[in-house]
Amino acid sequence: MAFYDQMQGVADKLLTDFNQGVIELVQITPGSGPAHNPGPSTTTTTPLKGTARAAKGSILLAPGSLVKIGDLKVVAKVAKGLARAPSTGDKIKVDGVTYSIIRFDPTPPAGVTVAWIFYVRRS
Repeated sequence: MAFYDQMQGVADKLLTDFNQGVIELVQITPGSGPAHNPGPSTTTTTPLKGTARAAKGSILLAPGSLVKIGDLKVVAKVAKGLARAPSTGDKIKVDGVTYSIIRFDPTPPAGVTVAWIFYVRRS
């Protein structure tokens, strides 16, 4: 565990030092009332430190779906204190432009997460 804790520190420093623009995680939590009247949803916006670039290659995003022109790969520092982990129902805003998360990969997939990788598509 100590090795991955150190790697998380290195990733945090690099993603903070090389942060690009304004990257935000937008999470929408539905109301908690009964199904026929759930009430208003809650939107939480969390700033992320990271980088965004064009996604390239034949990366399988979902069954039968590959990266498309205009998709971005966002690598971000792990945000602390979130109520829940990011999911494909959430959004990423890059410099004010909203993208839907089409794939989310905590890296590595087990143990201490060093960084978050999002594949996003313009909404």
